[in-house]
Amino acid sequence: MSSEILMQEILVRQAQDGWGAKVIERLADDLRHEFSDMISKSIDR
Repeated sequence: MSSEILMQEILVRQAQDGWGAKVIERLADDLRHEFSDMISKSIDR
């Protein structure tokens, strides 16, 4: 995921959910869940 796409996703979620809705924390959880296989392989190396 490019940084531009990530920033756009953050801005969209903040606009939808409002400031202070833990957008960053929820997005981080979503990314960890979506890419858990990649993360675990990276940690194993």
